Amino acid sequence: MERRTEEEAGRRGRTKMWDPAYAADKGFIVEVGESEYLHYFGGTRWRAVDDDNACGGPTLILTLDLADEYLASLTASRLSSLPICAYLNSSASGSQQLYRIVPEDDRVSLVSRAETHPVCFDEDTMLPNPLPEKRVRLREMLSDEYPVDEETFYKAFDKYCRGTAFIRVLGQPLWDSPESPDDLTCPQCQQVMEYVVGIGYERRPNFIDARPFFIGETFLYFFLCSRCLLLQVRPQG
Repeated sequence: MERRTEEEAGRRGRTKMWDPAYAADKGFIVEVGESEYLHYFGGTRWRAVDDDNACGGPTLILTLDLADEYLASLTASRLSSLPICAYLNSSASGSQQLYRIVPEDDRVSLVSRAETHPVCFDEDTMLPNPLPEKRVRLREMLSDEYPVDEETFYKAFDKYCRGTAFIRVLGQPLWDSPESPDDLTCPQCQQVMEYVVGIGYERRPNFIDARPFFIGETFLYFFLCSRCLLLQVRPQG
């Protein structure tokens, strides 16, 4: 990642790359392992559906157990778990996507995607869909995983791309660019959507046996409207 000064960020975009206030919003890292809560990487506990089924359709990446006290700030009262899904195996992964969560039949249905004619990745670079299921847990972010200043920003970003902390839950988004999306309101109720998860990529295999989680140098940011049960995916990179 090209190093940018805070002054450059202020000139180019709407988001500060780092700020001491960012430590006020507690965030968590997803890691492989079990806890008392039923968090999962991959699997089929929710069905990620696109009627077009382009390039194999979207992939369920995470299922977060909302009984976890770490997720108490989420207000999706109609959900017992939160599915996180996106296109991973085509050019659609780099485009905005919108999904509707349908808890009555454990389904997440695509509403729209900006890439209407996605190009499939080469078969040897595709991730499995569904991803093999693996139990995961949440841990609190360490002090150097909150982007409170330039030093911690780059330390956190090294873990976010190619590192061991590439799935971040809550806290502040660790944007790849200061020019973050300016329209993060729910298209149905017009309320501001809540940032819930950011996903970077791995250098070494950990979550998937024998291969890293990598869809190119693309970062995925997920926003939830708990009122309308809409999940918005915004990529960078």
